[in-house]
Amino acid sequence: MSVVMRLGWGPGPGDRMLAPGLPDALFCDGAHLGWVTRDGVYALMEEVVHLVCAAHPIAVSFSTGAWIIVHRVEDGVGIVRFDPRNPTPEVWNFQVRSISTGSSWAVLDHGSERSVIDLDQDKPIRIPVGAADARPQAWADGPGLIWVQQGVVYRMTPDLQVRVAGTVPSQPEAWRAGPGGAAIFYVKEEVWGMAPGSTPRLLQDLAWEGLRFAPSGQRLLGATEDGVAERCLRTGQTLWAKPGQLHPVGFGPDPIVLHENTGRVRDSSGRVFASGFNPSAAARNGHLLYGPGGTSWNLEEGVRSWPHAPLQAEHLAIVGDKLVAISDDLQLFTLDGEPCGRFPLPLDAETEGSPINVTVSEEGHLVVELEEDRFELSLAGQRAPLAADVPPAPEPPSCIRLSAPDEPPCLTLLDEAQEPLRAWPLGMDDGVQVAGRVWCWSEDGMLCALEPLTS
Repeated sequence: MSVVMRLGWGPGPGDRMLAPGLPDALFCDGAHLGWVTRDGVYALMEEVVHLVCAAHPIAVSFSTGAWIIVHRVEDGVGIVRFDPRNPTPEVWNFQVRSISTGSSWAVLDHGSERSVIDLDQDKPIRIPVGAADARPQAWADGPGLIWVQQGVVYRMTPDLQVRVAGTVPSQPEAWRAGPGGAAIFYVKEEVWGMAPGSTPRLLQDLAWEGLRFAPSGQRLLGATEDGVAERCLRTGQTLWAKPGQLHPVGFGPDPIVLHENTGRVRDSSGRVFASGFNPSAAARNGHLLYGPGGTSWNLEEGVRSWPHAPLQAEHLAIVGDKLVAISDDLQLFTLDGEPCGRFPLPLDAETEGSPINVTVSEEGHLVVELEEDRFELSLAGQRAPLAADVPPAPEPPSCIRLSAPDEPPCLTLLDEAQEPLRAWPLGMDDGVQVAGRVWCWSEDGMLCALEPLTS
């Protein structure tokens, strides 16, 4: 059985998600926004977020009304299928090496052979021997398969008829089936695609990673060198394009993208679907928390303390009256979130690597840890050797226990004797109890507020 956790969206009473941060993947099924983390899959339903728990997902497939998670289980690979609007998950576990699945059919890889099962009717589907050897992919939104042999593309329809859909220049390095028999192919560093019932054609200047189908299978959204573009899969024509630091999310029904600089998800008309998808580490100063969602939070009042979201830092620290953000460089902010300085990092990334940890010593000095070195860093970006092994400022005992990254996600509230009081299926990097609520956050910018006394 898969656990479902319900969170309110934004500030308010009860269990809430204040900021989603930057997830592993972000998508839209034509109506609803979803995202993937190590906890499972989150589904945003206007004022509510559903978390369908499936630890460390391997793959996610989605169509309107049916989302599917593939994840590792103790004795093989599991499938979790649910309707994001009212998730009551269905669960299947198979002793196989891997699974490729859509909403109706699943392709099971046994190692030496592949088989197909109809999830709706719980029965096997007979497929040609050539298809079993060619690593077929299940359609995203119904019964059907796509496979390729020596550059020839085959489409198996719901009536179990096999037809040649066309050809691509050579055997693809990868391919993916979409809705209704649409598909995309990665051939010699180029993207080819086809709509339902059509033949493959070249889609120039699209990146393979992050491609998103429209629910009809007729359109595709992808990243380009300077932004994003929507293409017609039947003709290859560009239907819409926008430059900027953008990432394709999906359709709803118009193209939806993530604006990297603002953390906002918008459609092609500019309408905002959601915000807070800002990746940032966190730093706390009493009841003020900086970082999640790219902004600052007042944990006592449970609201944002800044109107803007300027933070996108791999490491965040507070030194005196300055907020120090470290990624590719060193950036300073006032505690009101106003930029007040920017300096290059005094290190050679090629030979020394990037910072793996940044702490503040008991004396209030910034200490940067590399793979094979540690040094003190001034707020003017100047590097100095450490005179001795400088310990970080001591942390008070915590009432929050966190799971390790390779463990099933779990956050546990402890009593004064360090005994468990309550647990949540969340993989977080830190947490604290303030004003009777548990506040927890991840280094990817997620922030949740939890009520320990509610059931």
